[in-house]
Amino acid sequence: MYERKVLTDFGVNDLYLLGKYHYEKAGNCLTPHFHQDMMEIVYCHCGTQLYEVDNQIYRIKGGEIFITFPNELHSTNQKPEEKGILYWLQIYIHPDNNKLLWLSKEESVFLINKLLSISQRHFKADTKIYKIFEEMFIANDLYSDVEKQIRIKQLLLQLIIILIDTSSLSTLEQKDDKVSVISSFIQDNLKNQLCINCLANVVHLSESRFKSWFKQQFGMPAMEYIQRQKINKSIEIWNQNPGKSVTDIAYSLNFSSPQYFSTQFKKYIGVSPKIFKPQLCDNSM
Repeated sequence: MYERKVLTDFGVNDLYLLGKYHYEKAGNCLTPHFHQDMMEIVYCHCGTQLYEVDNQIYRIKGGEIFITFPNELHSTNQKPEEKGILYWLQIYIHPDNNKLLWLSKEESVFLINKLLSISQRHFKADTKIYKIFEEMFIANDLYSDVEKQIRIKQLLLQLIIILIDTSSLSTLEQKDDKVSVISSFIQDNLKNQLCINCLANVVHLSESRFKSWFKQQFGMPAMEYIQRQKINKSIEIWNQNPGKSVTDIAYSLNFSSPQYFSTQFKKYIGVSPKIFKPQLCDNSM
């Protein structure tokens, strides 16, 4: 599946763009760019995505928010838009702007200053964020111009308030010891056959509870996380030993065949191993 939807005509002056994608395989990379006098708010619902801002790398995962402030240069650091579900919007936000939505000058200045003073760009999202994004798309599709504008303005204000509140309260620090336990176990056993039952036993949870807990902590199902880690491991091995063949890597990481490994590699990296390996060698020269 390759679904990408971008909306720009809402009749809401402050909302420039609303977008979402649902990729079953990696897409294109985002080259360095900026949004003049606009704040971009990204919500990752499922999967992961890498961003670069001011030479700093950020890896966001399902259930997290990422913000770029007005006029900030950002990109995906030559990496593809990854497999997953992601929403984003761009709103005009400038300290000299005295009007936001239908609010008074005093209210507008207050919210604009609050948005521009958010101290962390990457944080846990409130659970309501997904519903708000979806309801914006629904409002655009179902309602006439006037009612559409009213509904989208109300939803945008709700999102802004939630964003301001959660940015100061949220933390990405993992307080659950089981996270480090299961992460280490998976990394140590990438060459073995892993199943949900054995993973659940490691952290002493039932299978159903484990599935729910894992997705909440890592932003994706356990088996998808394992596949991503195996692909990352294959790149690590090639960095250390470029002479390794695709077949060697595939079987060393317990893929059923080199063909299946190549399919999974392209799904997450965006190119096949045969194309990727020469690029790796060129970059190391």
